[in-house]
Amino acid sequence: MRDIAFARIAGWSGIASPVISLSMIFHAAAISPWFDWQRNSLSDLGVRGNTLWFNSATLIGGLLTFVLILGLAPQVRLRWIGQLGYVCALLGAVGL
Repeated sequence: MRDIAFARIAGWSGIASPVISLSMIFHAAAISPWFDWQRNSLSDLGVRGNTLWFNSATLIGGLLTFVLILGLAPQVRLRWIGQLGYVCALLGAVGL
């Protein structure tokens, strides 16, 4: 029963991660009058002006993605290359 509940949480995290983080990133760009999509890097939003929105978006996105990947662990019964991909995805979520 506990596994089913965590699988549901992981699934909702997978849906929420891009929705929340992209919404927050677009909001950060919208409230930063200096930001121009053609002249600036997206990461500039994390170091200049309204940094809270962009940095929070990456943190929340990473945490939710981490939960999603942990929820996929029971399904990972792959050969070594699949397991390596799983570990890389987990480390990528931590890095985000």
